[in-house]
Amino acid sequence: MGYTKLDWVAGVTPLSEANMDHLEEQYDEAVTELAFHTRSTTMADLTQTAVASAALAAATWEDILNISGAGPYFFMGGMVASDSSLIDTYRITIDGAAPQTFSTYGTAAATGFVGVQGALLPMIYAATSLRIEIHNADAVNPHPYQTQLWYRS
Repeated sequence: MGYTKLDWVAGVTPLSEANMDHLEEQYDEAVTELAFHTRSTTMADLTQTAVASAALAAATWEDILNISGAGPYFFMGGMVASDSSLIDTYRITIDGAAPQTFSTYGTAAATGFVGVQGALLPMIYAATSLRIEIHNADAVNPHPYQTQLWYRS
């Protein structure tokens, strides 16, 4: 969303009904944007995915979130955990752009489980679509993982 500013030039830009309507639209757009970000003080409109546990096949990418349609989407955060360092990367595709790949796994010492790998996913804003995938870098063996994600739309 966002207001597209007109380039007003003194003595050149006509003071027309269309230009005045355009100027007034910024207030409606600001109210809509503010309502989207403040619509719930209890976060009742937050979607929390169920904890997903699965075995990720060898040498594959798998969706852990794939939403599109009546955005915008505000991804609040999430967690991916595995007992294998081979579940080592994730990639994010925002609004159909080229995927961005990240590798930020590390041993999660605070869990008390030796060898558990984990990644906290960043906050993301997407206007029309959001896809998050994880990867198993092991060419032979499947590996288990768990996820939990939070977003609002």
